[in-house]
Formats: sequence, C-alpha cells, structure tokens
Amino acid sequence: MFNIRNTILIYAALFFMQFVAPPSAPAQESSDREYAIKAAFIYNFVKFVKWPERELHPPGNLTLCVTGADPFGPALEKLAEKSKTTENKLIVQRGVNPDGAAQCHLVFVGGPDGVHLERVLDAVKGKPVLTVGDSPGLAQKGVLINFFIEDNKVRFEINVGAARRSGLVVSSELLNLARIVEGGSGK
Repeated sequence: MFNIRNTILIYAALFFMQFVAPPSAPAQESSDREYAIKAAFIYNFVKFVKWPERELHPPGNLTLCVTGADPFGPALEKLAEKSKTTENKLIVQRGVNPDGAAQCHLVFVGGPDGVHLERVLDAVKGKPVLTVGDSPGLAQKGVLINFFIEDNKVRFEINVGAARRSGLVVSSELLNLARIVEGGSGK
C-alpha cells in the first residue's frame, strides 16, 4: 500500500513545492501558484489515504468535489488529466452543493463560512470522505486536512479525530509531515 517509492515521491514533491512561488511574484500570480501547489498536495494526499474498497465506484475512480469558493482555476483539471495514467483516476466536480458532499471521495471546502462548513460536515458525518480546507481553524472544526501558510510555505495539518471518524486510513508518512490537530465537532 504505502511503499518506499511513494514516500520518496511525496518528500521530493513537497520539497520542490517550497520553491515554486518566489516572494517577488505579483499578487495574482502568487495566488495562482499557491493554489497550484495546494492542488498538487491534494493529488499527492490521495496516494497516502486509503478508502474502503466498497466506496470506490467504479474501482480506481476518485471524485474530488469543490464546494464554496473555488480558488483553483485550471490546476485541478491539469491534475485530473495527469491522473488518468495512475492507479486512481481523479474526477473533478465544481460547484457541488454542501448537501451533496457525501457523494464525493474528497471535498475541498472553499472559504471560512461557518454555516456552509457545518452543512458539509453534516453531510459527510461518518462517511469515508476526505475533507480539505484552507482557512484558519477549519481542522479544529472537523475538516480532516487544512492548509496553512508558515514562513511563506504551504503546510498542512491533519485532524486525526476526523480521520478516525471518517473510516479513512491516513498513512504514517503523511501524518509525519503534518501538524497534528485534535478536536472538531464530532462530525
């Protein structure tokens, strides 16, 4: 499942991503690069999270849904195209209603809106759905993986309680790279 080759690949990808966005880049270009990096992280997260076999319909396909604000531009489609040659083909759905999040394997929760977040977390409660966000405090509120910026680098935190409740298995390699968070609303 999680072998040395995959571990080396994720370490290499994470290392090189730190240098993609120079501090002198214009604001829009910097934002585009930031979300290209976050999209690449999401793509790599898939390699280090295991879903129950019964949840992959059809086998090998993973649906990534974006709900709320969508800052990714074309970055997700580029990764979906790249994924066609890998074990898990990524299918991107944008503009997904929070109540439909349970039909997805991964859900990016865009924006810090509390009501929107609660609807997403209610919809996926107890289901093997990898929730990802990028607003302060989302991991503490129950999102499984949340991005944050530290020292001008994209980092991520993992809510281990949310992982446990979802039934997803997060590899120790990924956990070792993350800031670990406990808490959440039990969703």
